[in-house]
Amino acid sequence: MADTLNKKTLTVNQFPTLTWNFLKINNSKIDIADDVFESSCAVAETELPSGVTYNDGEIATLCTNGMGKSVDALFDAYKDSIPAAIYTVADNANAVVKLSYNVEDGDNVLTDVVIRAGENSNCTFIMDYSSDKDAKAFAGWRTQIIAEANAVVKVVKVQLLGNNVDYFDDIGSSIADSAHVDVIQLSLGGKNSWTGNYATVAGYQSEVTGKLAYVCRENQTLDVNYVAHHTGCETISKMYVDGVLSGNAKKTWRGTIDLCNGAHSAKGDEQENVLLFNPEVENKSLPVILCDEEDVEGHHGATVGKLGADLLFYMQTRGVDQKQAQKMLVKAKISSLTRDIPDEALVETVHNYIEEVFSHD
Repeated sequence: MADTLNKKTLTVNQFPTLTWNFLKINNSKIDIADDVFESSCAVAETELPSGVTYNDGEIATLCTNGMGKSVDALFDAYKDSIPAAIYTVADNANAVVKLSYNVEDGDNVLTDVVIRAGENSNCTFIMDYSSDKDAKAFAGWRTQIIAEANAVVKVVKVQLLGNNVDYFDDIGSSIADSAHVDVIQLSLGGKNSWTGNYATVAGYQSEVTGKLAYVCRENQTLDVNYVAHHTGCETISKMYVDGVLSGNAKKTWRGTIDLCNGAHSAKGDEQENVLLFNPEVENKSLPVILCDEEDVEGHHGATVGKLGADLLFYMQTRGVDQKQAQKMLVKAKISSLTRDIPDEALVETVHNYIEEVFSHD
């Protein structure tokens, strides 16, 4: 990327309700090189299974997305030159789709993906992002999920980018009656990273699950905004976040369960667990429940801990040094999520990535 390009700042991951400004948690900023975005970075697709069709198209914003209106405006500005990749799953179809994205050195790219899951369909989309270890680039993805009645949609996102890649991953879903959307995210690489996941849980007995596991190390930053917006009756949302911070890493997580008026018998649960390997890290966790309905149920919480001296001493007496102990704990946290990834080769790639990272740290 050239250093003389026009710069633009996006305000992203706006918290639904404001808190104290000095906490610097209400939103985040992304500095981008404007007017030079290229089309989607290379994607290697296996042959699409029966019941799934693909086409390019000009797509506007279809649902509320996690990172906010400024990212939607960015995509809208490039909709003529950067077509959306639209995947349509037929009614009653069962399918697994694997998409692999490679970011190259110097890339400044946007990728717009739409998943339309028809009634009674059951589909899994596995999306992995990678780059060369030394690549310097900027990449942004937007994924919009439209789940029709009784559809079951699982979207798996595995981020294994190099340490000099800035990226964002913006997700939105609209969930109809008795439909279920499950979003699984694994964030291991990148330099400065942003992600947002906004679910409109509108259909009767609709459900959303959002799971995120992350490792932030050295000088990495990660900024996350999860929102479950309940408007339908007997709806369910679950958010589970599990991560590790080491070096001088910085991480912010905002989790909001919004139980709106009319969402009778809705239930929401959000939990985060953070493990700190270094006192120099910066962690901000903000789990919040907003409620405008009496007949609802909500649970939230966050746990922050460190590698205890007693546990470390116990492991050292058995020949496990501090570095090995940290790697074991990271693998344990990551494994809690990788067991939900139906791709053995990708899971092995994840574990190899962790091995390489810790062998050089």
